Amino acid sequence: MSVPVEPFSETFYATKDLNFRDLEKLQTINSNAPLEKSAAAGLIMGRHYIRKNQFDKGVKFLERNYRETYLSRYMRFSGMLWLFDAYIKTGKEDKALEYYTMISNRKDEEPFPSIIRSYCTAEGIRAGDDPFADCVDSRLKPVPADKKVKEPSAETKTEAKEPDPAPAPEIIKEEARANKVFLVGGSHMEFMQAAIAAVAYKRAPFKLEMGDGIGFNAAKVDPFHRTVQVDGNTYRFDISKDDIVAETTGYAVLEKAVTVIAVSNEYAVQSELAAAELKAQNIPVHVMNFEKGNFQNEMKTITARYKQDTRYTVVVFSPEIKLIKVVPLVRYSVKNPERVKLFIGTDSFGKRYMTDDYSGYFRRAMIFTPAYLAGNANAAEFRRLYIDQYGEEPTLSAYMANDMIAFLKGEPVSSFATDVRYMDGGKAVRTVKGFRFISADKIEPLGR
Repeated sequence: MSVPVEPFSETFYATKDLNFRDLEKLQTINSNAPLEKSAAAGLIMGRHYIRKNQFDKGVKFLERNYRETYLSRYMRFSGMLWLFDAYIKTGKEDKALEYYTMISNRKDEEPFPSIIRSYCTAEGIRAGDDPFADCVDSRLKPVPADKKVKEPSAETKTEAKEPDPAPAPEIIKEEARANKVFLVGGSHMEFMQAAIAAVAYKRAPFKLEMGDGIGFNAAKVDPFHRTVQVDGNTYRFDISKDDIVAETTGYAVLEKAVTVIAVSNEYAVQSELAAAELKAQNIPVHVMNFEKGNFQNEMKTITARYKQDTRYTVVVFSPEIKLIKVVPLVRYSVKNPERVKLFIGTDSFGKRYMTDDYSGYFRRAMIFTPAYLAGNANAAEFRRLYIDQYGEEPTLSAYMANDMIAFLKGEPVSSFATDVRYMDGGKAVRTVKGFRFISADKIEPLGR
């Protein structure tokens, strides 16, 4: 018998890096929901296990749940691609060719192009104008016998280790890309300070100048848009707000509590997408901009609508530098602060709030960020250098300046401070990670 289960967004979970709570939810849907949702959840789980190198488990989920008649168009096309990927990785060329033919015949139908492009990104493959050629066609090659996946015996079967996090960095050897670097777009004092410090510390062989200059072997750095122009190419170092909001929201929906989303100006658009996902789960949602209103007054208005023992989830979306404007107020704006869970989605998180003055406000909070500066040795070294030289805590812009100088000097991404995994098509790729803030001395990764 089918039992009522909560709704879920196929596109949201199909592109998300699943955590253990996501898997619990998808397993429940796969076991109890009507066939269309059950099959979609099973396919998403199968794709997850393939990406984690648990091939036997992944292939079983994919084969068992790929039912063209019942799946939505989006999941039908995704299932074709994921099965092709699974058979390529397990060396089953005949089956891979079967799905390759299906994909080839329909690759131009919507929404297949966007599905293939998302697949390229997930696989760490740099896709050009034709993602099908780059990510599908190029992979249909016989797998050498010594490279095929061997399933472990029943006696020795264990959980596979995590795959390599990314392809080899784009920057292979240390060779300066320019001999002069212009900082464009107007004055940005902190960025300029950090760039000067980084150039000196790294002994970078180029000069820094303000202004939109030109010249042979020169580069342009835009501190405001966080881009580097050199050799006719543009490299983007900014951080995606969409990824931060998606990962944070994925955890928040599991609480199934009245949810208040408090956002800074920068996250106004993304907060609406988060609210829509929560509402799809029948979760009461309230959105406020804490920079335009009074957080405490708005919280009092919201909590007045509910019973005194109501549980609340407060989700904060904000740059790290602005968190101090709202986080200290969260648990003091309701009558029962122990019934409030705090989720923070932010561009970076470093040592700024890990002191006796601030750490109490963040206690028990869940923090989601692609740039966990507090856990990056390169960030720690740059922070020490910056504070020694300027006597103040660096913000994310300063760490970005360090990374752009490192990039122009030709250093590998492993030396960057903002957790860049690799460069893909001129864009710095990072992964949003979750942490539980226990104390200033103890922050635990989620899911471990």
